[in-house]
Amino acid sequence: SDLAAAAVVAASTNYQLWGGLMVAYSIAAIFGWLGLYLYLAQGRAEATALGGMLITVLGTVLLLPGFGVWSFAAPVAGQLYLQGNNEAMTVYQAITNSPGLIVAPASLPVLLVGLVLFSVAVWRDNTLPKAVMVVLVITTVLEGPFLPGLGLIMNSVIRAGASLWLAYSIWQQATTRRANESATFNQVVTR
Repeated sequence: SDLAAAAVVAASTNYQLWGGLMVAYSIAAIFGWLGLYLYLAQGRAEATALGGMLITVLGTVLLLPGFGVWSFAAPVAGQLYLQGNNEAMTVYQAITNSPGLIVAPASLPVLLVGLVLFSVAVWRDNTLPKAVMVVLVITTVLEGPFLPGLGLIMNSVIRAGASLWLAYSIWQQATTRRANESATFNQVVTR
């Protein structure tokens, strides 16, 4: 039956690993958006970056209830169903149809608006690679129902790579900025 197939998937180690990684990624993403804002706030695009950060964090937070249910409730319901508790998947379906999870689909358009604002801020700031924002926007658009199975995994790997590229670029620019400020300070002091 469909419920038995869903229970097998939900109880699998891969499903539990995916759910845990999505929760961890979402939490790390919130800190990443804050870091991107803090970097961009020092340049010409502070207001746009602030809007990008607030809206992108909101979009990420809208995902967390769904990831929590999929990560923690689904595996338990799947295991209970496979052990003979026929009501377990019915309870799980009731949870996934609850008003608290209705906000999850709204996360995609909210995330896209925030990422577009962040992209505009990166373009205006002109110190970070613009292509990384294009990759983040495209991988966000492709997320969800458009990419099943392996495509979803590859999309997530590409997004993680783009996020690391952005973090490295920020670190590199901040290091260069500090070195320039230190050299300027040393020149002023030695005069």
